[in-house]
Amino acid sequence: MIRTADVSDPSDDYIIIHDDEEENDTTRSISKNTSLSIESAHLDIVPEFARLYTRAQDLIRQKDEKIEDLSYQLGQAKMKLNHSVDIAEYKRASYILDTTRAQRNTEISTLQRQIQNLETSLKARKKMTVFLLIVFLISLIALATLVGVFLF
Repeated sequence: MIRTADVSDPSDDYIIIHDDEEENDTTRSISKNTSLSIESAHLDIVPEFARLYTRAQDLIRQKDEKIEDLSYQLGQAKMKLNHSVDIAEYKRASYILDTTRAQRNTEISTLQRQIQNLETSLKARKKMTVFLLIVFLISLIALATLVGVFLF
């Protein structure tokens, strides 16, 4: 029967349990061969682990750089967000501004109509005043002629 033991400990390479003593030499040779193959496996594994370790370090460095870049971009986005206006606030302010503009335009058109009405009223009064002045002067001249005819 063959059992495996701890691979990292060379004293516990492989243990072969058998009943006869003749195979004891074979057991020793297998044990020596396996310890040599384990040592060569260690020699093959160490560079592989070093390569994997170096690769892992490179990947971690790349990921750290990405994280640093993303953190910088996140900070910039936060600054922009802090200096920006909330959409609901913007819509509310736009609505108030549009409403104020509409009210102002309504008031302007109302005032313009009132100005036009006052101008037409003023022109009508001016015409009436001129008409009354002409009638008064004509009456005065007619009165003066009548008084002059009676006096002479």
